[in-house]
Amino acid sequence: MEPSRLLDKIRGCLTGVAIGDALGMPVETMTREEILRATDGKGVRDLIKPVQQRIRGTIDLKPGSTTDDTQLTFAVAQSLINCRGFNVIDQANELVTELADSDFGWGRSTKKSAQQIKEYLDSCGLNWPPEKMPGRSPEIPAPPPAKPGDGCGNGVAMKVAPLAVFHALTGGFPEPFLSNVMALGLMTHGDPRASFAAGALGAAISAALMTRPAPLDGLVLRRLALKKATETALQLEFRYQFFRPNDDKLSARLEILPLVLGNLRSLRLRIGNGCFALESVPFAIGVFLRHPADFRQGVLEAVNAGGDTDTTASMVGALIGANVGLSGIPIDWQAAVPSTMKAMEMADLLEQAARG
Repeated sequence: MEPSRLLDKIRGCLTGVAIGDALGMPVETMTREEILRATDGKGVRDLIKPVQQRIRGTIDLKPGSTTDDTQLTFAVAQSLINCRGFNVIDQANELVTELADSDFGWGRSTKKSAQQIKEYLDSCGLNWPPEKMPGRSPEIPAPPPAKPGDGCGNGVAMKVAPLAVFHALTGGFPEPFLSNVMALGLMTHGDPRASFAAGALGAAISAALMTRPAPLDGLVLRRLALKKATETALQLEFRYQFFRPNDDKLSARLEILPLVLGNLRSLRLRIGNGCFALESVPFAIGVFLRHPADFRQGVLEAVNAGGDTDTTASMVGALIGANVGLSGIPIDWQAAVPSTMKAMEMADLLEQAARG
């Protein structure tokens, strides 16, 4: 693939995260029915001011504003740029830096883990005995979930795009991508399935990024992306089968995607689209498979389905953006979302870091 085309696709992937986030932010947590009522039956068609009333801090945001999905994606990218590769301690430092800047919208698992890691990092160099060090080292997995659903939110998948891009560019699939996505995920999320979901999404992003444009961006790409995502889920589930096992498996949900892709309602009801990573990631991949080359239609479909809209739309944006590139993303949205400028800058620096 021509270097200029590949760079356009990297820019499209990270810009897609920001634009999807901005489009989904105004209706986050709302159901599809609530979105339709709030928009006179039209659904979200463009960047709008927040209409949801559940997340108080979002209500005063301007159209085009982004949230923690973009913030934490940029943090992962910045660390990869700093180190020209993956380093869990540097990733932790970037996470703690973002915590100090703003923890608005952060999930419980991410915020609690970041606070614990901050305590640990702040105490390094103070000659504490290892057994009395406060907080938790980022190299030690987050504690196991206290109850079902804990530690398996979207906090890992929402920020995996830069890691997928970097390893796609350096030939790092399946390794070291699999090991690194688990280290990144377990740093904050105690349920390993949150990391499995991020791994599956990253594999699909890699397929979209490295596949040449038309005619391969139709049936061939759809089959390849689903195959890579499912294989990655199965690999991780097998590798970590004895580490905090759970019978509710991501691979099983990915395997039923072909049965529900023809109908958005079936996709939404059979897979789910909430804050649970085993719902949101297969749902986002499913929407991408329905619209692999139509950024506007795909991202708006994710938004108008309701649920964790900023996250599902940002994941769909990353997937479609990786396929069509920046040149395939509506220019009016690029201009109206301030974070797209930083996304393009990050994309350029990430590509340079991958080249060594």
